[in-house]
This record gives sequence, structure tokens and C-alpha cells, in this order.
Amino acid sequence: MMPCRFAVHSLSDTSFHIDLFVDTDGKSNLRTFEIGSEYCESLLKIIKNQNPVFYFSELPADSRSIPVVEKKTHRRIYMEFEGKIQENRGNLRHLVYGQIKIIIKNPKYLLVK
Repeated sequence: MMPCRFAVHSLSDTSFHIDLFVDTDGKSNLRTFEIGSEYCESLLKIIKNQNPVFYFSELPADSRSIPVVEKKTHRRIYMEFEGKIQENRGNLRHLVYGQIKIIIKNPKYLLVK
């Protein structure tokens, strides 16, 4: 299992998405995945109602499967950072820390166990 962090990345007053930062080894840049804003409510319900363990899949497993898009890696500071992002790139607000299992190379869906 690897530590992970979910954070809301607000680009403007009406535009946002969720960034999922994954610490794969305690020293490298963070693998980063974007979750669309349309999945925010369902993700928050999952987080609120249980202490979930997340894992990735190449195919959806059930109706709670959430599509993710891998982005370029981010600096380690983003595992803790909260606030305004430099160069007018929006704001980052912490949601929750968790654990995630990555067993495939090209994740397409976030699943909850």
C-alpha cells in the first residue's frame, strides 16, 4: 500500500477537479491523477461513509468506479501543500489522506475496496 492524498484543485470560482497524489516510494516525485468535478460528490460520499482503501484498474469494476487521467508527476511538496499555486494556476485544498494499491502500469479507473 502507498500513501495518497486527495485535494480539490480550483482553477476559478466555477472550475475545479480533484487531484490524487500518490507517493510511490517516499522519495520520487508524486504520481498524479485527475478526477473530474462530476465525480466529486460520489467520491466525497465514499470517503465520508467509510475508511476506504483505493486501488486502480484498467476497467470499471462496478458503478462506484471513477475514471482517472494520469498527469505529469508533481513535486513532493504537493503531498502537504495547501493554498494558492504560483503563476496563477489556481488553489489547492486538502480533502483526505488515504492508502492506495497500484498493481497495474496504466490506471484508468479508481476503485474502492
